[in-house]
Amino acid sequence: MPETPQTLINQLCDPESSAWNGAWRRFFDIYHAPIKAMVANAFRRRSGLPAAAFAVDEVVGDVVVELDKIFKRRGYDRTRARYRSFLKAICVYKTLDYIRARSAKISEVSIDDDSADYARKLEVFYAESQKVMLEENELLAFRRAIIYDAYMSIRSFFDPQTCAAFEMIKLEGVKTEEVVRQFGISANAVNNAVWRITKKLKKIISEDEHFKDQI
Repeated sequence: MPETPQTLINQLCDPESSAWNGAWRRFFDIYHAPIKAMVANAFRRRSGLPAAAFAVDEVVGDVVVELDKIFKRRGYDRTRARYRSFLKAICVYKTLDYIRARSAKISEVSIDDDSADYARKLEVFYAESQKVMLEENELLAFRRAIIYDAYMSIRSFFDPQTCAAFEMIKLEGVKTEEVVRQFGISANAVNNAVWRITKKLKKIISEDEHFKDQI
């Protein structure tokens, strides 16, 4: 068991790590919701109307591909932009690229050209990161993703019953009384299990260099 919990963002910032490929699969599962919210909002702000589900899904895929390129080249620098703002900047530009490719009326310069200079593209993302603000549903989805990411990084430190109690109460909204009934333990034992993980979770988020300024 590792001494220091590794959140997904930390793992992705180290492409030479043996856990890198597996981290990408988990990243998509955990961060899909905030990325989808950011892309859907970008479509709405551009056209004033909700986008078709298939269009949102296509751009979400484009965003993940772009992130893969950036992390492989160690292109993300947390000192230049909050991760959540950097992520939204990519979502906005990928959405505009998608719209541009399907409309002759839009004149914005695409940054999705294979010939585009990679360093210039990164500068565009960083510049936009300083201007964007997350909308309420984006921030909520992003915070949930961060909490779940941090939780998964410490899950192995606790016994299965403790984790199950925490997940049922904090992640699934099950009442304490029902957890007590299912596990056959006291309410005090359930509350203590939840408290132990919550305490560890707060510590991880407050100390992780990629999370501490995000929520």
